[in-house]
Amino acid sequence: MQNFPALVLNADFRPLSLFPLSLLPWQDAVTAVFKDHVCVVAEYDKWVASPSMKFRLPSVVAMRDYIPHAEARGVHAVQRVPA
Repeated sequence: MQNFPALVLNADFRPLSLFPLSLLPWQDAVTAVFKDHVCVVAEYDKWVASPSMKFRLPSVVAMRDYIPHAEARGVHAVQRVPA
């Protein structure tokens, strides 16, 4: 179950960050879905169950509220060089 991260997209369906890529562990993705912080865009074929419900793990989620990027806030982003 450890290898099911969810890609996190901003409300405009762009990744929150590219380096490193915005990923959530499946547990945090499920929590964000239930707290209604994100909407599910795509799902894995893997099912999880609780005593009262059964659902598929999210593979891509999008934020409900837009999060401005650092450049849009007037903050100069640190240039990162990919490994």
